[in-house]
Amino acid sequence: MASKDCDLRREAMRQLARQADRVCSIVLMECYPDIDVVVAVENLRETASMMFPGREGLFDMIYLSRFRRLWQQFRGATDAPF
Repeated sequence: MASKDCDLRREAMRQLARQADRVCSIVLMECYPDIDVVVAVENLRETASMMFPGREGLFDMIYLSRFRRLWQQFRGATDAPF
C-alpha cells in the first residue's frame, strides 16, 4: 500500500515537473505576452497546491525562483510580475 502511495506521489512530481518545463518554455518565447506567462505561472501554482497541499512554500523555492531568473535573463526585465 505504501509503495502505491509512493508511486502516485512520484508520478505527481513528474507531472508537475513537465508542466513547469512548459512554463519555462513560455517564459523563453518572446511571442507570448507577459500576461500569458503570469497566467501560466499562477495556474501551475494552483495545480501544485492541489497536488501537494500544505507545501506551497516548496513551489516558491523550486519553481518561482526559476521562473523569475528566466524572466530576468530572457525578458530583460529586472522584476518579474509574479
